[in-house]
Formats: sequence, C-alpha cells, structure tokens
Amino acid sequence: MLSEAEINELLISYPKFITDIPDKNELIQLKCLLILLNTRIGIALFFRSFKNIENISNEIIENFFNRNLKSKLNLKRKAVFSILSLIGILITRANNTATKVLWSTMQYRYEIRKSSYKYMHNKFNREIVDVAVIGSGAGGGVAAGIISSSNRKVSIFEKSKELIEVKSLVSEGEAYSQLYESSGLAQARGSGAILLAGSNLGGGTTINWTTSLEPPDKIRKEWDKIAKIENTFTSKEFSKSIKAVKERIHVNNKSNITPLKEKMLEEGLNLINITTKSIPRNVKGCNGLDCGFCGFGCINNSKQSTKNTWIEDAKNNGANIYTDLVVDSLNIANGRASSMNIIRNNQKETIEVHDVILSAGALNTPNILRKSGYKNKHLGNNLRLHPVSGVIAEFDEAQKPWMGSMQGIYSDDFLFRKDNYGYLIQGLPLHPSLFIPFFSSIFSIDRYEFLNSYPNWSGAIVLTSDSGGGKVRYNAKGPIWSYKLNQFDHANLLHGLINICTAYEAAGAKKIAISSIPNLLWIRNSNQAFTKFLQEIYNISYKPYNLAIGSAHQMGSARIGATKETGVCDAQGKVHGLENVYIMDSSTFPRCSGVNPMVSIQSVAHYLSNKFIG
Repeated sequence: MLSEAEINELLISYPKFITDIPDKNELIQLKCLLILLNTRIGIALFFRSFKNIENISNEIIENFFNRNLKSKLNLKRKAVFSILSLIGILITRANNTATKVLWSTMQYRYEIRKSSYKYMHNKFNREIVDVAVIGSGAGGGVAAGIISSSNRKVSIFEKSKELIEVKSLVSEGEAYSQLYESSGLAQARGSGAILLAGSNLGGGTTINWTTSLEPPDKIRKEWDKIAKIENTFTSKEFSKSIKAVKERIHVNNKSNITPLKEKMLEEGLNLINITTKSIPRNVKGCNGLDCGFCGFGCINNSKQSTKNTWIEDAKNNGANIYTDLVVDSLNIANGRASSMNIIRNNQKETIEVHDVILSAGALNTPNILRKSGYKNKHLGNNLRLHPVSGVIAEFDEAQKPWMGSMQGIYSDDFLFRKDNYGYLIQGLPLHPSLFIPFFSSIFSIDRYEFLNSYPNWSGAIVLTSDSGGGKVRYNAKGPIWSYKLNQFDHANLLHGLINICTAYEAAGAKKIAISSIPNLLWIRNSNQAFTKFLQEIYNISYKPYNLAIGSAHQMGSARIGATKETGVCDAQGKVHGLENVYIMDSSTFPRCSGVNPMVSIQSVAHYLSNKFIG
C-alpha cells in the first residue's frame, strides 16, 4: 500500500517516536527481539522452516504474526503484539505522507495542518511559595480554584507547557505528542495496557471525551467502608461538592445528540433488552454533531475543562501559574516538607514552600512522594485502570465513526454485576490511532477491503470497574507502571464484549470483531455460526496478551484511609505523618469510581480543598 519513499519517511520518524516510550525496559526487550529475528535461532523459533530472513515473503510475514499471536507462550504473544501496536501507532501518528495515504484510503475526514500549538513563556521567579499545587488537571485545577479563594496565595506547577492558542484543526499525532503523558505511548508492564493520561495545562480535562458521570451512591458507600472512615464520601457535604462541580463545569444532557456512529449500538442494545441512556457532557454551545475530536483538545473552546473554569477562577484570585516546570521531589524533615526540588530548563533548583498539594495524577503523585523518601505500604499500590476492550462492527450504511460526540450513549445495567463490580457499555470514536493498534491483526484478512470500508464501521467499549490492582514505581530511567487483569475482572470484561457483539448482530452488522489477540472476527455471510463466535470470546484466557486493553482512567495509587495502615492520606487529604502535604487527585480513591472519573476527581478535590481552607 505504501511506496518505498513513504516507508522511508516512516523509518525516519521511528527513532524519535521510540525515544518517547517511557519504559526503557520495553524498548530493550523489543530490540532484543529484533536482533533475535535476524539470527538463525530466531528465524527457526518464530518462522519455523525458513532458513534466512531474505526469503520471507509478505504472506509468510502475515502467517508469522497470526501464528505467534495465537501462541501459548506469553513471550511470543507479547512480542508480536508489541510490534503490531508500535507499527499501528507510528503510521497513524507520524503526520507524513504515509499517514496521509492511510487516511485517504480510510476516507478519514480530518486534515493534517501545520502545528497550531503555541506556548506561554515560563515566568517562574523563584519566590517562596505559600501553597504549591502540583498538577493542573481534574484535581489540581479545582484545588487551585478553591484554595485561592481564601487568604492563601496559590502557585500552580505544571510540568507541561501552556497551550495558549488553537485556531485550526490538529492531527492525532500532533495532539498525542503535545497533550498526552509520554506522548500517549505509556504502557503497563504485565498486560501491555495502553495508558492515556493528560499532560498539559488542564491535564486530562483538556483531552478527555466530556463524559460527565457522577460517582454512584454504592461506590461512595464502599469508599467510606474501604477507607474505614464514616460520613465522608457519603456525607451531605460531599454531595454538595458534586453539585457545585457539575454546575461549575456545566454538566448537562442537552448537549449530546446521539451520533450516527452509535445509532446501531443503541438499536441493538434495546433489541436485546439492555437499557441505554444519554451521556451528560461538560460543554457549552456544542451538541457534538459537528465535531468528534475532543480527545485532541477543543478547537471551539466549548469544553469546560479546568483550564477554562477552575484555573480561570484561580487566575482571577491572583494565583501564579508556572508551566514547563517539573516538581521532582520534596525535602522532608521533622514531618514537614520544607522545600521542593524542581527541574527547569534541565537544571535542578530548590524552592521553599509552606504547603504542598499533590495533584500529579495516579501515575505520578506516588513517585514524587517515593523520591522524597516517604514510605507507606499503600503508596504506589492499588492502581486501578478501568481496563477497556472494544468491539467494532461493519454495516451496509455509512457510520462516520469519527464524527459526533465522542460518547453519545451508555448502559449501566451491569455496573454492579457481582460484589459491586461490573462494567459500563459505552460508544467508541474510531479515530485511526484509537482503532488500528487494537485491531491490527484483522488486516491480514483483506487489508484493502478493511480500510476502504472504514466509514461503515462502528465501535463500542466495555469499561470494567476493576477489583484487581497494579503498581506505580520508578527507577533511574523513569516511571514504571505495571498491571495485570485478574480472572474476576476478565470475566466481567468478556461478559460485556459478548453483550456488545450480540447487540451488533441484532442490529444487522455484516462483520463483528473484538480487540482480542489476535482479533476474533465474525462474518454474517460465512459458515461460522454466531453462537460459536460468542463461545470463542467466552473461552479467551485471562492470561496477559490474550486481550488488547487500554486505560484512560488511572486511580487509587495513594488512597485515602483513616490511618497509615489503611491508606496514604487521611479523610482531609493530608498525607499520614506529614503536617503540610496533601493529595487531591484520582490517586486518593479507595477503589475505582466505576464510572468515568472526571466528576468524581473534581468532587473529591472540591471537598478536600474546602477542608483545607477550613
């Protein structure tokens, strides 16, 4: 499909792309694999009967991928899946001729334009800081807005640059490299789960999908129970925080007209008696029908992110905003943080501070405390991801799967399927970079037909409320995130995939595929019975690299608990054993929120911030 010149363009992009991957251990493994594949032993191991790499045709390569994706050896599945994912991500994010060719083939109606990202100059002046808010996302933005309304002087420290102007459409690749943690390339060891998190002024609220669901009462009760605290998350005061947050960020149902890409999902779910609801969104003056690119920022300035709401409040209250500054660690003595170690322009500096609000997110907050020498058995543990896997389906009619609100409908019929854990069914926008890496092995069937039919595909996800957990750590080379899907959560995930497939079949889908490794595909006009297809899904093992999973929700890695035996911080957000360090982000959750967590994070930060100012 690509010319030699286009392939060479990709090869030129590859080294820069690779350096953005945060976990260097994964790179070492990939390099070792590629070296192995160029040896006689590697060829024998992966290609069996072929004697040298020069004699391997495209057909043999396709067989190589398919056979090794089905291998019983986890190492083989992981290796081949990693190669396919990297190729898929590279070709969809490179923003060069190869990307344009792909998009043209897919009839993807989204222009690549010259970068429209401009940044505010860093104005940090080394003053003594009264209240340092580290991070500016759903937690930090709210904390800054509330605390600055008191008699305290707030300074926001954001490791990313401040985006100050967007006048035109931007591409996927550009958005990932400029607005996402580790350029959108972060993965969890042990599962290969792709971790999408915001890294910009406004954090995840700048690039999230505007889905605004409040924490369910059952979850709030369980938060109190796990944390061994009473009348905190279940209190009237916390309910008032939820109400205040929803009002400030303009959560409403009127701004979401069910997009074309989710009409068949809605029809199918209703046909099999699964209830659907419209998703509330935090936008003004936008019904979603003419856009669909919330994950790349908001070109219409309609999204009510923290940058457009709480951080504006903080500015009006006299808060300082310092971007492009990394807070590396705190200097702790006698139960207090006396100063912060920051990195600015690749130089280390130390600044005095009176109080610290950690809001760097569940992937980063624990490591700031770890590097500060703080110890707690819960710190960096209990990482929850809301692991997501997807289904795509092809119909006779155009679905325009990239258009309309990112998520129009959802079903919470199975949210509390067993022991307060289950899953949500939600719509999925099929932008190429969200689509191809998870469905790359399906290309071997007929890649040209598959790409040409792209406008007729629709997508949905299972968002699992996970009972299992992962870990957040770091080493000299950077952060390390690890996570494995347990058997209980895996069963819930498969149950949701089967329900979505059944709904799409009822709605008349021609083809249905799931993001398994390799992708399972059902074709209506084939000899395979649909019941057999569902049985194949049911039989997928919970062991790693049998399902491709992703996560846009990271939570719980520094959870609230009444004492240091039950959590990292107390019911006021104060870190156990430290007088002036607080946590106000998703890492405080005693368990996952069960629903898209933006409103939950902001509500927790609102509640804790009001406790802070008294």
